[in-house]
Amino acid sequence: MLEPAKETRQALLKLYNEGDANFVSTKVEELLKSFPKSCFLWNIFGATNLKIGSLDKAEKAYRSAVQIAPKFAEGYNNLSVVLKDKGALNEAEKFLRKAIEIRPEFAEAYNNLGNVLNAGGRSDQASRAYEKAIEILPTFTDPYISLGKLNEVSGNIDQLTLDYMLNQLLNLVLT
Repeated sequence: MLEPAKETRQALLKLYNEGDANFVSTKVEELLKSFPKSCFLWNIFGATNLKIGSLDKAEKAYRSAVQIAPKFAEGYNNLSVVLKDKGALNEAEKFLRKAIEIRPEFAEAYNNLGNVLNAGGRSDQASRAYEKAIEILPTFTDPYISLGKLNEVSGNIDQLTLDYMLNQLLNLVLT
C-alpha cells in the first residue's frame, strides 16, 4: 500500500487547513516511516514545512514527491515556490516550466512563473505569464494583483489598464 487510508489523508488535510502545521508535520513524518512512497504525504510534508519556514525540509519533501510521481505538476509548482524563496530562481523557473509542460492549463504555475521571472528582473516575460494565468482562470485573483503591482512599479500602467483590472477584480468579488 503506497498511501495511507483516505480517512487519514482527509484528517491531515483538515488539520493542515486549520493551521496546525507543526502538529501535521510531526504526524506526517511518523506516517512516512510506514508509507515512504506516498506522494500525498511528501507533498503535505513539504507544505507544512514551507508554512513553518523550514525551507530545506520543504525542498527535500517536494523533491521526494516529484521523484515518486514524475508527472505530478503540483509537486513541481510547489518545489518552485520553495526554490524561489531560497533565491534559486533558475531552478525554480525550470520546475515551473516542467509543471506547465505536464499540465498546460495550470494557472497557478503560470502565476508563480511570473513571480519568479519578476524576481529575476524579467518583467516583460513576467507580465506575459500573469496574462496567461488570467486567460486560463479569470477568477484567480493573484495574477491580477501581481500584474497590477508589476505595471505600477515599471510605470507601464495607465488609467484605462488600472480601471480594467479593478473592474475585473470587482466582478470576481461580486459574483
